[in-house]
Parts: sequence; C-alpha cells; structure tokens
Amino acid sequence: MKFIHSLLLLFFGLWFVDLSGQSLRIIDAITGYPVQDVIAYDTQAKVNTTSDVNGHIDLSVFSPEDQVHFEHIGYESLLFRISELQSSTQLALYPDTQRLGEIVLSVSRTRDEKKRVSKQVAILSDRDIASVVPNTSAELLREAPGVRVQQSQGGGGSPVIRGFEANRILLVVDGVRMNNAIYRSGHLHNAISIDPFSLSRAEVIYGPSSVGYGSDALGGVVHYFTKEPRPGDAQPWRFFIANNYDTRHEHTINHIDITHSKDNWASLTSMSYSFFGDIYMGRKRNHGYTDWGLVPEFSKNNRDFYQDQDSANPNPNRQRNTGYDQIDLMQKFVFQPNPENKWVLNLQYSSSSDIPRFDKLVERRDGELRYATWFYGPQKRLLISPKYSFTSDKKWLREGVITLAYQQLEESRVQRKFGSLLRENQIEDLDVFSANADFNVAVDQSKKLAYGFEFTHNELQSIGFSQNLVVEGNDVVDLVNYMLIPSRYPSKSGFYTTMAAYIDYKLNLDQKNTINAGVRITNTRLKAAWNEQALIDARLGKTTNRSNALNLSLGYVFRPNDLWELRSVLASGFRAPNIDDMGKIREKQGKLTVPNPFLKPEYAYTADFGVSRYFDQRTSFVQLNLFYTLLYNYIARQPYMLPFDDSSSSFETVTHLGDELETWANTNVGEATLRGASLQWNTKVNKNLTYGGHVNYTYGITREDQIPVPSILPWQGAQHISISNRRLNGQLSFVFAGQKLPEDYSNGGEDGLEETPVIGVSSETGEKEYAGTPSWNRFDFRLTYNVNTNTKVGADLHNLFDVHYKEFASGISAPGRSLRLRLQYRF
Repeated sequence: MKFIHSLLLLFFGLWFVDLSGQSLRIIDAITGYPVQDVIAYDTQAKVNTTSDVNGHIDLSVFSPEDQVHFEHIGYESLLFRISELQSSTQLALYPDTQRLGEIVLSVSRTRDEKKRVSKQVAILSDRDIASVVPNTSAELLREAPGVRVQQSQGGGGSPVIRGFEANRILLVVDGVRMNNAIYRSGHLHNAISIDPFSLSRAEVIYGPSSVGYGSDALGGVVHYFTKEPRPGDAQPWRFFIANNYDTRHEHTINHIDITHSKDNWASLTSMSYSFFGDIYMGRKRNHGYTDWGLVPEFSKNNRDFYQDQDSANPNPNRQRNTGYDQIDLMQKFVFQPNPENKWVLNLQYSSSSDIPRFDKLVERRDGELRYATWFYGPQKRLLISPKYSFTSDKKWLREGVITLAYQQLEESRVQRKFGSLLRENQIEDLDVFSANADFNVAVDQSKKLAYGFEFTHNELQSIGFSQNLVVEGNDVVDLVNYMLIPSRYPSKSGFYTTMAAYIDYKLNLDQKNTINAGVRITNTRLKAAWNEQALIDARLGKTTNRSNALNLSLGYVFRPNDLWELRSVLASGFRAPNIDDMGKIREKQGKLTVPNPFLKPEYAYTADFGVSRYFDQRTSFVQLNLFYTLLYNYIARQPYMLPFDDSSSSFETVTHLGDELETWANTNVGEATLRGASLQWNTKVNKNLTYGGHVNYTYGITREDQIPVPSILPWQGAQHISISNRRLNGQLSFVFAGQKLPEDYSNGGEDGLEETPVIGVSSETGEKEYAGTPSWNRFDFRLTYNVNTNTKVGADLHNLFDVHYKEFASGISAPGRSLRLRLQYRF
C-alpha cells in the first residue's frame, strides 16, 4: 500500500505540469495558491534551496541525476530525480492529513501555521470527522474541547463556547456567515442544516473574533469547510457511499457523493437523507430522581391528525415526538483554467420535515399537557455562492478570494392547544445577500498583511395567522377562518445591513517571536416596521437603529524552543442588535418577550493566555488556556413595562392569545464578566495507544446586580483512550459535566431551570422549587475496521451504562444506551 500511495503522490505531483526549464513554481494542489518556504534538498542533504514568496524555486543548484526531496509542514513530502522535472514548470503539493492540524485556515481568513497563531483554535480534520461520523454537524462540535451543544428537541443543536451561545457565536460555512437578522439569543438549531458528510474540515476559534468576522463573534467562531473537487485528478470518477443505522433509536442516515474530474474543471455532487426516530432516554438514574424526564403521556396530533386528548405512553422512557427527517444536497463546480485563477460555484440545499418542539409538547398547565401540536415547520436553507480565487506576482497582492453569496431561509412555528381547534402559525422568509473580499499582501518573508471587505444585507418577511381546523373523525380535512395574528417579527418589513473593512498584520520577529495585530470597522443599520401595534408598545410602529463598531486585536506568540509555546491575546468583539433582539414577540413559561427599540450594541473585551508543553518530538502535549471577558452593554431579558397597553389591568402584563402574561424584553443591563480555564492533554503511550482529554471551567456574573449570566455550565470535560493500527481503530471515551445549582441560573429563563427536577413547593410563594442540573457522566465506545482500501465498517456503543441525564439548559433527556452500525464504501 505504501508503494501504491507513493506512486499516486508521484502522479499527482506531476499532474499540474507546464513546459519550461530549471525553475519550478510550487503550488497547493487544493487551492492553487503558491507555497512559500518549501525546502528542496538532495538525498545527501548537502545542497538545498527554498521556494520564495511566489512559490518559485531554483533547481539549477542540483545536477540532473540528483534525487531531491520537497518538504513543507502540512504537506505530503515528494521525491523526484531532477531529470524528471526538467520539462516541468509547476509542482503541486497535497496537504498531509496527518499534519494538517498544524495549519489554521480561519483565524485571519487565510492559511496560517498554528504555532504562529495567538488565538486558541480547535481543528477537526477530515480524519476526525471520518472517525466520529456524527449524526449532525452540531453534534460534531462536541469533539472540540470546551464546546457544549444544547438541545430542546430531536432536531436541535446549539453550540456554546465560553458561556456564549446562539447569536453570540458566529457560524460560517465556506467563508459565508450563517448568522442573520433573526438569529436569536436563546437556542439555535441552524447548525444541523449543514450535512456532516459534506465536510472536509471544521475549525473553532475561541474568544472574540470580530476583526476577521464582524458582529456576533463574541464567544467564538465555528467555521465549516465543505469538500471541494480537484481538477486534473488521476481518477476521473470517484464514488463514496455511507450508511449509519442506530438499532435502538431507529436513526438511519444514507449518503452518496460523486466526484468527476477533467483537466481544468471538476464537479462534486453530494446527497444525504437522514431519518431520526424517537429518542429513548437512559434508564439508570444515578441522580436519584425517579420520574425526572419521564414521558407518561404524549400527543399524537400533527398537521393531518387530530385527537382531543393526550395518549398514554406505554414506554415513558421513549420521548415521543422527537423524531424528524432531513435531506441535504450539495453541488460544487470548480473551473481552474490555470494555476493562478480558480472559480467555484457552491450550491447547498437543506430541508427538514416538521420538527416537534419536544419541551413545549411536555409542558403542563394545571397538571395537563398544554399543547396538542407545537412544531417547527420545515426548516429550509438554500445557498448559492460563486467564489473566485487568484494569485499574483504583485508584491501588494499575493492572493485573493472574492466570495458572493445568496441565502434563502424559511422558518415557521405552528402550535395548537388542547381543547382548541385554533391553529396558530408564524412564518419567516429571509433573503440574505453578502459579498466578501479577502486579500493577502506579501511584504516579505517575515511580514504578512491580510485585508478585506464585507457587505451583508438581510430582507425579512414575517407573518402570523390563525386558522380553525375542520375535523372528520381523527382527520384534519380543511382549514378555515384565516385571521392575522401578531407575527413573531415586524410584520410590515425588516431590513438589516452591515458594511465592514479589516486589516490583519502578522510579524515574525524571528523564529521564536510572532506578533499579530488587527483592526476592523463595521457599520450596521436596522430598519423595521409593523402593520399593527396590537399587543406591543403603541410607539413601536417602526424603529431604526444605526451603530458603528471599531474592533482591535493584539496577539503575541513566544516559542523559546520546539517544546514550549506561550500565547497571549487582547481582543475586542461586538454584537449589534438584530431584528430578533429588537422586534420579537415570543411566549415561554408565562413570560412574553416584547420588542424594545432602544437597544444598543454589546461589546466584549477579552484577555487570553495560553501555554503549551510538548513531549516526545511533539507527539504528546499538555495545554492550559485562561481567559477573562468583560461584557459592556450586556443584553439580557428583564421585566419590561408597556405603559400604553390596556389589554390587562397591570402595566407589567398583557393579554396575548387569550393568556395574561408577564412582559419581558431584551435590555442593556450594564456590565458582566466571564472567566474560565481549560486544560487539554494528549499522550502517545506507544505506537498504537493514545490517551487524551480536556476539562473546562467557566463562570459568569453581572457586575452590578451579581446575577448569573445565562448559558454557563461550570465544569465539563472528557477523557479518551484510543488504539489504532493499519486495520483497526477504537476509542473508549469518558464524558462528564458538573452540577449546576439553582441559584446559579439566569433570571431570564434561557437556562431552563424548569427543566430540572422538582424538589418541593415554596411555603412562601407556592411556586415549585427546583434542584438544578445534576452532575452526570457516561462512557462511549467506538470501533472502526478497514476491510480494505475501499471499505470501512464500524460500530459505536453510546452511553454504555444507559445512564439517564439531561445536559444543562436542554429540554430533552439525552439518549440512553444505543448501538450504531456504520458502513462506508468508496471506489
């Protein structure tokens, strides 16, 4: 196999060939960009030379019969006889998947060596993704140290980084920001709209990253990179087929992708269909709460089926109404007429079935289930993104990427209460246009300057309406009496626009010291209007908001030797209020969130420090990271009075859809601080055995009122033992999380205290008292067997001891013990 692999590398290396003389241009076979600092040396290591900033390397120092090695960190090494290259002007290096973790693509929106990056970054390579094979791209993020994923229903997955969640975390796919005008502050499940089988890589940047990415990047950035076909591939056609099947939860995922490659163009077609059955919770209740999370009754109602009462659940451990299905499609075309220019057309489409909102469907009022139906309608995402990449010999413009994108998103919420035939709908249609231009300047070998521009524009249409069901037996045969009701967002119009420019500078003082500095200025404009003022402040017929933000970042990396790295960062980030912040109407647990037109942007100022110690030729390491963040103009939900509302007797409540509810709104509550630490380690015990893990601590509180900040789980971590050889790969994992006490929950309801065990009733208020989230741990085992070079089979045993638990802030119990079988075949 090694011999065949070497032949393939030799063929690939010679594929990108032109005719010339003794000078070669070294390029990245994936991006087409020139590769600087490639070292070429003869087998006796007596003669060597290095490629320059434009990838050019002079081979005249070698004799025709010399065998020459070409090496660069992050790339597969090549060996050629000089006489074999005499007619070539170009040589392509392919990334080394074993060392690709040493390369960071996302921090400055260009390729960097990780050891010269001051920020904390987690990299999930194609090898990591292939070994994990997650059900969704949200679940994949659990593999990144310190990242927690919240769920309120089966079709959920909201990443949390350093205590920041939802619209304080930026999601990016292929350089296009996914965050939009209606990204909410609670929990999001947009990450599941990216097919994990389409991914080649994912990177997580920890801490404020607004210099490179703009608004929302307070807690960090999650950047997904999808697969891209290569023109000129030696194998014109490639096929990849995969199937996952969960024997307990009846999850099935089927995937196929087809790659076709010609001389200067290539195509990749990717298709996945996922069916997720109901989730069964664990049965071993180490926490001691015998009925916590059990589902004794459930609703059989859906769009087409009607039943006026709930049904008994024969297996209360089965969380009915957690299943859904989804289809994901991706089509990529690459056209590369020459190494200097490349065009990519990136088409992505995702659509789900109705996704039941499980936490609402088990909500009770006066001891009875409240909702007969509560589901998200099909969540649809369309991305059309042309991208142009180029390289140049000009000193002021080494390379550039221009990315245009159009995204069309559709969301809807549908609900009906027991005892009513009235079905209420809220539908959001959002169009997002964006343009990014990112460029690199080759100052010299020690200085690198990146700069760029960004423009985004969101147009929102939001509508709310109700209809009465016409029922025959248990069948819904018609819908009548269409009537407008308050929409979730401004009903007349909603516009959200940003314009930005940034500069990022990297200076390698010497082999030991690197300085990073960056600045970005962003202008944000929001305009929203309502057709009616029902149930909202009468002054809120329309609202506008404009803001400018200046963000700075300064980082320093010190490498006293090959075994030590010290990193420090001072950075600022911001989040401009979006339409969800300023114009949303939403009810949860008797609290109605209403619009607040007076919101200001919130800012984060963070100090980071990290130290890494490597062992055994850098095959083992231990890494400590510390951070302290000050949030200014922190936005949180607070009680809010509507003095002009007369639908109820109190200014502190309104009558909404027949219920009298407390009014809350997002407000700037002042300052908050977050601080935390993370420890990571990985030890190569021997050639085939590895032990690693991580543990993380986070704490956050408002400065004035000393109120806990939402979305923070104090302790979490994981440990794993991995064994691997040529045929077999296995991993035993231990995942754990600490307790969250009730007094550490936020007041705004985002943390879901009501989802934790009930321990009594207050004698003073008569309200339920809750225990908070108990600590938990579980064991997982994963095994993959390489049948041959084309076929892999695998088995994953999740939650070995069938432990019952809920992750903090999640409205659904975690899956119990289950066996998942995997098959992958490529040809």
